[in-house]
Amino acid sequence: DRGDSRTMTGVSGSAGLNVRAQDGLAFGLTLSYSERLPGAEELFSDGPHAATNAYEVGDPDLSKEKSLGFDASIKKSGGPVTGEVSFFRNAFTGYIFESFTGEEIDELQVVRYEQRDATFWGFEARAAFEVLETGERHLSVEGSADYVRAQVEPTSEPLPRIAPMRLGAALH
Repeated sequence: DRGDSRTMTGVSGSAGLNVRAQDGLAFGLTLSYSERLPGAEELFSDGPHAATNAYEVGDPDLSKEKSLGFDASIKKSGGPVTGEVSFFRNAFTGYIFESFTGEEIDELQVVRYEQRDATFWGFEARAAFEVLETGERHLSVEGSADYVRAQVEPTSEPLPRIAPMRLGAALH
């Protein structure tokens, strides 16, 4: 226990526009700004963490993380084909993440919390096609995908622990 403490405040806000068109189409745009304060573990960790199977080292000098984001979407509802697609981009100033050092302590990988500028961008998509409709019985096929690219700026080095692209399919 080092007796360290921190007091910080942050703000967040967003503004959006949603426009409904004909034939069940809707278009959306959102602009957002947020400030995320570092957590206690990011600031003060110095030991093994059972859940991550790593030796985590915090940084008491971390400052708040700031993000400016943009999201655009198209949605189709009603009819035999429905779905939505959204694209996003978030630019971070001082993004906080765990950096693998290559060191080991007590057979655990050492990770240090770092702060660097970063950019996240990607998409989410879902579409459903009704292939059979007989009275109360319906059969539809659904597909989905999502992808995130997250990188440190200005080097474009990928950030750790970002999920890979996901694809899904379902029969309803």
